[in-house]
Amino acid sequence: MLKNLKISRLKSDFEKVKAIENYLKNNIAIEQAGGAELYDVAQILNNKYANEMGMARVYAALFQEANIPSEVVITCERTRATFDRDFESWHSLTDILFYLPQLKGYLSPDLRHLRCGMPAYQYGGNYGLFITPNGKHRLQKIEFPPAKDNMNLIDATVHIPDNFEATMSMTQSWTGYRAAEFRAIYEFQKDDFMKDRLKSEVEDAEVLSLQLKNEKISDSANPLLPFSVSGEVKAHALIEKAGNSYLFKIGEIIGTQVEMYQNHERQQPIEMPYPIFYRRIIKFTIPEGYELKGAEDIKIDKSVVENGKIVNRFLSNYTMKGREVTVAADEYYEVVSLPKEQYESFRSVINAAADFNKVVLVFEKAQ
Repeated sequence: MLKNLKISRLKSDFEKVKAIENYLKNNIAIEQAGGAELYDVAQILNNKYANEMGMARVYAALFQEANIPSEVVITCERTRATFDRDFESWHSLTDILFYLPQLKGYLSPDLRHLRCGMPAYQYGGNYGLFITPNGKHRLQKIEFPPAKDNMNLIDATVHIPDNFEATMSMTQSWTGYRAAEFRAIYEFQKDDFMKDRLKSEVEDAEVLSLQLKNEKISDSANPLLPFSVSGEVKAHALIEKAGNSYLFKIGEIIGTQVEMYQNHERQQPIEMPYPIFYRRIIKFTIPEGYELKGAEDIKIDKSVVENGKIVNRFLSNYTMKGREVTVAADEYYEVVSLPKEQYESFRSVINAAADFNKVVLVFEKAQ
């Protein structure tokens, strides 16, 4: 099999791992069942189906044959159980990953959409049992990538003609976990899914054009390679007339946000799926004969501080150059596990994004 993949001609371990992973994830089906044919390497390569254990055995065999250094990591999903380093239990040993020390990356043998690099986020933040081919082992934390490796970018320019029927030049792009998930969804739903991303939940929006970049699942082999959708969007509902003025619902461009306004006492610590960074850049020109009102509502700054360092934050502001306005909003969650004592400051960050979503600017007729 390795000869057919021409592994010996590839120069780096990364290229070799990429070739092996792409072949297996495109040709071997995963089944939730038992039976010798599902975990025997020879039968799996012949029949083209395996269970989770069988798939891990195939990877281990191929890494060994191709002289690619690897370690088996046995762990469990963070949302199901915390890996207890001080208490030996089979309940912590339910899922198999590979750690590739030369690449400093992880590989999930049974997740087709995820490629070698980041650990599957359900295991991030948990500990794992790392086992080398010679049987040595250690307990080690499975570290998350930083928030900026999981970027969601909105870059929108709103065009406001004399009749105030707005259109947008919009780009949305993603890296890391979100990019890997969206590539997998796109494979089945195609342009309908991407059109919904481009509309960004703006009411009555209509996509006029659509372009994609780096949309293949295999592109996830580089977690920092952005999967992006760009196009022109008719967004007349963004602006509505109010007497002699016009209301510009700029906050709707970022889409509906989670709100946490309940007043009951928090009972549990805070857990988020993975670190993430949102960046929104919105540009527009104030129409001639009008003045901009309400811009101060754009200025929001809420944060969570841990050990004297800002770890989670929502920060938005704007700049004006003549009649050109640029709005920038950054929201990031670097720490995903927080004690319940931090709930109020965490909630303020979450609600800041929801508050921005409700911001409405006013174009008021100049006197």
